[in-house]
Amino acid sequence: MKRGGVKLRYRIGYFAVDAAAFAKLNPKRQDEEFDDALSLNVPISTALPFQALVMPPSAKTQNKMTVNYHVDPHALSFEASNDGLQAVNMECAVRVFPKKNPDKPIATEAQKMGGALNPEAYAKVMKGFFPCRDQLALQPGDYLLRLGVRDNATGLIGTANASLTIPVDSSANPVDPAPGESKH
Repeated sequence: MKRGGVKLRYRIGYFAVDAAAFAKLNPKRQDEEFDDALSLNVPISTALPFQALVMPPSAKTQNKMTVNYHVDPHALSFEASNDGLQAVNMECAVRVFPKKNPDKPIATEAQKMGGALNPEAYAKVMKGFFPCRDQLALQPGDYLLRLGVRDNATGLIGTANASLTIPVDSSANPVDPAPGESKH
């Protein structure tokens, strides 16, 4: 800056996702990238925005912890087909770490979501969100969760952290999102 008294703040470097390059990667390498993003040692990714609700185990969920994802449909790559359908291919995942030893994950659950939506379903999704859900059984304890979503066509990834406490008496299970990371 030639003007005095001004301080610039900016990120060092630049990162752009190349969807064509991602599509050319072999599927094993694509999965490795998503697996890496689910590590607590990797910074949060914000390329694919989403919100998530972590629900503790209950009789209704057959004593499984449930994560409901609401993915921003405007960030997903839908492909139009000749028959008027809009196809999408995405994945959601949760990786569980014990709070006492967050270096070693104890469980991972992932769901691939996709298919073709008719025009009415597509319009409804575009006005709201694209849903995804993971469920898994956990013993009582304190956990850190890494939540993740990925567009399998472009490689865009979104991640967030949350914490979950499952008491021995699972009738009262508090769920606490990590500060500043409850909405993505």
